[in-house]
Amino acid sequence: MGTIKSFKKVLREHGFYMVKSGKDIQFIKHDSKLGGVYADVSEETVIKVKDADFTRTFQCRNDLNSFLKNLEQNANFVSPKLVQILERDQIKALLEKITPQN
Repeated sequence: MGTIKSFKKVLREHGFYMVKSGKDIQFIKHDSKLGGVYADVSEETVIKVKDADFTRTFQCRNDLNSFLKNLEQNANFVSPKLVQILERDQIKALLEKITPQN
């Protein structure tokens, strides 16, 4: 099985769906805790979690599969209440940075 096909198979197994934009192929998955997770597929696969400003590149199907399994397991340990608190704290910090101080 080719590298690109094997990356696509792993992504589909983890709930990603394919979106085409011209010649570019991207796989997308929305997670209620992480937000949008994007995968650009070619001879290597680039995973991006935009809300967390995180990017990681994979050249091997096994590494990608292990990463996605760990990502799902770790996201399941975070309680929805904790996520809401973190979001509020992040919004507060941002507002404090952009609000002029008297």
